Amino acid sequence: MSTFGLFIFLTALVFFLKGTRPFIGDENRKTVRLVRLGIGCLVFSALLIPFWSLITWRFPPDGFNMATALMATASLLIAVFGSAAPTIQRLVSGFVELNRIQKAEIKIRKSSRQGCTPKTHSPSAPVLVVVDVGLKNMKTDDKPVSYDDFLHICHAAKDRFAFLETMGLRLTKEQWPNGDSFKDGFQLTYTASVVSVAIEYYDVELVIWFLKERERVPYLFIDQELASNRSGFAGCMFPRNKLAEAVFKMAEDIRLNYGHILNGDKDVWTNIVALWHAPREKRRLP
Repeated sequence: MSTFGLFIFLTALVFFLKGTRPFIGDENRKTVRLVRLGIGCLVFSALLIPFWSLITWRFPPDGFNMATALMATASLLIAVFGSAAPTIQRLVSGFVELNRIQKAEIKIRKSSRQGCTPKTHSPSAPVLVVVDVGLKNMKTDDKPVSYDDFLHICHAAKDRFAFLETMGLRLTKEQWPNGDSFKDGFQLTYTASVVSVAIEYYDVELVIWFLKERERVPYLFIDQELASNRSGFAGCMFPRNKLAEAVFKMAEDIRLNYGHILNGDKDVWTNIVALWHAPREKRRLP
């Protein structure tokens, strides 16, 4: 039984190192609580055999009945999987969000076939649907965007850039609009040990920064210099009625084509930094 207890603890330790340790030091309150939970579950895994002895009144634990067997199974799952609480929570949230998105997309498609567009959004429907469904072919117009719709678009940006978390970056900062001024906007910061990403929208300017060590280079500069303006954007000014399409295109381009930059490829970053610091007329390298 002692060997089995050691095996459980080592398994929980692996879960802790992979699923909780990377989040230690995160300032997000929710993440801090999950880290504490992970630490608590790791400690609990070391005390699992004594706990089973307590509920069976035998050492080593034996003679499990239906109730104590259920308690033992539940405690085992909590001790092992709880040791990776921050990662488990993100995986579960991702699956739930994906399910909500799929349901909302189906609802939107049905409405489209009937020749109508929903004027209100169900609280259970993710904001992403408002921005993302049919966005590739979306035609923006000059109609003003209400403050509520602007909030939807801002929060949808977080959903659109959520793929960064699957690449090892952590969402360490998020700020949302607190007024209806055209100067107001949002900020999302995803942090990793190699390269971090900051998405900022203020004063109708959408700027995505890639940060490596002391370097801070904007997405549109990299797009222009290394990708021959693949995005098609000539500048970073996007009024609210153009923001959704810009967020979609930039996020999708980064997801598909910027893996080497996010991974901190040395040669690529050497080129980027050289271009960024070069005089304007010499930025294009042969």
